[in-house]
Amino acid sequence: MDFNVLDVVKQMNEGTKIDDIAAVLGINRKKLSKLIKENGFNYSQSTRTWNPINEELAAATDTPATGEKNVKSTSRKAAKESDNSSHSLHGEFTSKEIAILRSIIKDYSKENKPAAFTSLYDRVLTLNKEDRKRKTIVIDKSIGERLDAFKKKNKIDKSDVLEIALLMFFEKYDA
Repeated sequence: MDFNVLDVVKQMNEGTKIDDIAAVLGINRKKLSKLIKENGFNYSQSTRTWNPINEELAAATDTPATGEKNVKSTSRKAAKESDNSSHSLHGEFTSKEIAILRSIIKDYSKENKPAAFTSLYDRVLTLNKEDRKRKTIVIDKSIGERLDAFKKKNKIDKSDVLEIALLMFFEKYDA
């Protein structure tokens, strides 16, 4: 969805909640409300609609202008907003482009995770199941109980869990 203030106002006046629209756009409701006000609209509590404050916007929206201006910013606040306008109505990226960029970053992050942070299930799949040797070990009773609970919860063989733990130990201590 392109970030067009007229479309956003129309959707809200037709009953779509500001929180829903803000979530789709990837900004919070306060920022969206502020951007709508900055672009010539005021919210009317009595009619529960957004109305244009000038005749030009009124013609574009088929709504009578209220003639009220929403001027509440101080010079310090205005300066801060101009320096910190990451989400503007006329920004460089549309919400669709931002979603695409987020997806690319997510995929990139998955590909470049260190081995210690990959999924436990992915690590189990990489284990060599062909050449295995049975070993008997003696461990603390509470650790054994935790291992049993972990195996039951995650549905992973105890031998796989121990093998991965030993591989991580050897990688860390170069044994």
